[in-house]
Amino acid sequence: MPSLGVQAEEAFPVVAGMSREATGEYSGQNGNVLLTELSCTACHKAPANETLKPKGGPKLTGLFHRVQADWAAEFIANPAVVKPGTTMPNVLGRLPDTQRKKVVSELIAFLQSSRQPIYPPIKEDKNGDPGASNAERGYELFHSVGCVACHDPDVSEKFHQLKKEDFEDNGLVGVGPLLTEWAESVPLPNLFRKYSHDSLTKFLLNPRHIRPAGRMPSLKLNVVEAADIAHYLLREKTVTTTPAEQQPDEQLVTQGKNHFVQFGCIECHQIDGEFNNIDRPVYKPLAAELITGGCFDDSAARSPIQYGLSQQQQQLLKNAISTQVPETGEQLLHRKLVTGNCYACHQRVWSDNQSVGGPGARRFTFFETVGHVDFGDEGKIPPPLTQVGAKITEKALQDIFQGKLDIRPHMQTRMPLFTEDVTNYLPKLLKVLDAPREKAPQVGSEIPEKELIEAGRQLVDKGCVQCHAINGKRMTGVVGVEMAEPAQRLEEDWLRAFLLDPNSKRPRTRMPNFFPQGKASVPQILDGNIQQQVTAIATYLNHSRSADLPDKLLADEQQSFELEPDKSPIRLRTFMQNVGTRAMAVGFPERVHYAYDLKEVRLALAWKGRFLDAHGTWFNRFIPFAAPLGDQQITLTQGVALAKAGGTWPTQASEANIRYLGYRIAKPPNTTPTLRYGNDQIVAEDTLRPKDSGFVRSVELKGEADGWSLLLATAQQSVQQQGNTVTVDQRLKLTLESDHQLVIQDGHVLMDLKPGSQKVEVTYQW
Repeated sequence: MPSLGVQAEEAFPVVAGMSREATGEYSGQNGNVLLTELSCTACHKAPANETLKPKGGPKLTGLFHRVQADWAAEFIANPAVVKPGTTMPNVLGRLPDTQRKKVVSELIAFLQSSRQPIYPPIKEDKNGDPGASNAERGYELFHSVGCVACHDPDVSEKFHQLKKEDFEDNGLVGVGPLLTEWAESVPLPNLFRKYSHDSLTKFLLNPRHIRPAGRMPSLKLNVVEAADIAHYLLREKTVTTTPAEQQPDEQLVTQGKNHFVQFGCIECHQIDGEFNNIDRPVYKPLAAELITGGCFDDSAARSPIQYGLSQQQQQLLKNAISTQVPETGEQLLHRKLVTGNCYACHQRVWSDNQSVGGPGARRFTFFETVGHVDFGDEGKIPPPLTQVGAKITEKALQDIFQGKLDIRPHMQTRMPLFTEDVTNYLPKLLKVLDAPREKAPQVGSEIPEKELIEAGRQLVDKGCVQCHAINGKRMTGVVGVEMAEPAQRLEEDWLRAFLLDPNSKRPRTRMPNFFPQGKASVPQILDGNIQQQVTAIATYLNHSRSADLPDKLLADEQQSFELEPDKSPIRLRTFMQNVGTRAMAVGFPERVHYAYDLKEVRLALAWKGRFLDAHGTWFNRFIPFAAPLGDQQITLTQGVALAKAGGTWPTQASEANIRYLGYRIAKPPNTTPTLRYGNDQIVAEDTLRPKDSGFVRSVELKGEADGWSLLLATAQQSVQQQGNTVTVDQRLKLTLESDHQLVIQDGHVLMDLKPGSQKVEVTYQW
């Protein structure tokens, strides 16, 4: 489970974005961040600054459909102990123990009286059954889609100690002085004690449904992905979260309702109920007089609540409250980026050349492309926010923040979907602050549009299509962003400047300069006038949906990437449906084929007829996983190929204490592969060859095999054995060509091995 971060005795409130060093003029009053994130302005209004909107807390309607009542009681009694680093203050800390316990029980009774579930039931959909969640898949998702940008990785992972020179050697875009900084993590509570699998899945699917402040964004998970991550975080927990069957005592509910108002809970939390008949405390507005006594007074019972602030946090708050200097546009933007923790992924170089943000050295390697396709760090690291307002149109910025525009499907890390509370002001601020001082002159407008479009089509054909898609059409090997209709998202002046000199806009970019030393690479088009050529490229791209495709794209569309074994077997390492991300598919001229899951050492599939299409594997690995093109597909096993006999058959190679050891191939023209797996004591060499429209599987074992078994097949419905022949699901027939013992266990067809080295053969027919 991810680390819980700081210990209770050090558990000052954590606002992760504030750990980014920011000392320039843009940073303003850092205490303003604490005023919103600690929800000070929920009680103490800030009439001088309407942007200081309090973060607030989660909705509490139907709370006990989501969390365990015992956890909630402990959290209310002492938030910082139960969740170190929480921004929830201790509102009962000054009460004597006996009274505090009584108030907690009454608050819990009131919360239990709200019984309406806020989330609808989750169901199986086109993505699969959330009830069949997988912790291993959840682990991979947690460490790839963006969770570890804010939270600690699993304790088995380590933050990577890279140096600034490592980033420079790798050519990281926008290298700044803070890449080796420590970025504080958002702490997690003991999730096992708080949630059930069902309730955590629902929360991950739509966090803003109960947390309208939106500091925890949506990562656009589907129901199976959310269930997988919940399974990883909770391990095997299956406890349900449901309110008690009996309604709580009405007197306790009434007392709890009064406490909910009088202790200020109502100022931060939403819950169903009528509170007009309860007098609410009167809080003073933000003013210099608040910096003495009140919430800052830790010495006496007069202090209404306890935040457990560090000395630095107290001083920042006091400065912000007493000074209340109006924020500049840059300061407001910086504060919004801090409160949304945008700096966890994005870097921005400010007008005074101060650089803030980015993944940082310790998190850098958790950012990857889908399929680990290598096209530079700019292909896997979220883009910098430096001058982004001069780059992207205001409408496109709004669409990005609302989850309507995503042009980087090749990136494993997902652009989160925040609430308006986080993104409010951002598009306008970015446009105003990053606006260019003067507009570049129009060049090429005197040329007829039809001529410009054709010239642009030819220029795009000469270079752009080598790396970019146009209207969803891509050449072989292309993984770059979509280029069609750039005016829908990019400012014209920025695009022109980028085309003329890519490195001026994206330092260290892999985008080549097609106008080196200000000269045209294709001088025969538009007389080599580079300004007119840039205009032509932009004009064509903005008309590309109605214009002809570039010639190379048209030619590429006519190519086929279907692999057809002819005189010898074909091997393809790929991502494959029902096999995994480390699949090896082997196709034979005899038109029978199989696939092995190399990660879990599992003989997964077999099929007949056509083999596979390699286009996605070779060139476009963020499209859906490969699937057999033929028919008569059959699942062979659902478990590790080799394991110790006895107990539940393992599904993961690590459970069986074996690993994939590579493969070798026979001499041409046969080139049949032999897969090797095992450990230091036993090694299996596994070869499948076509025979009678099926396979003969030969497994040679070296080492001490006594006590080990081979998995030959897994049944979904039925297994029938007659001597050395087994029929699985009335479809697959296995015949063992030796005197080894066959064992049927939980639907698995196993073969017990004998002491010492040996060789066995099994035929598969279906």
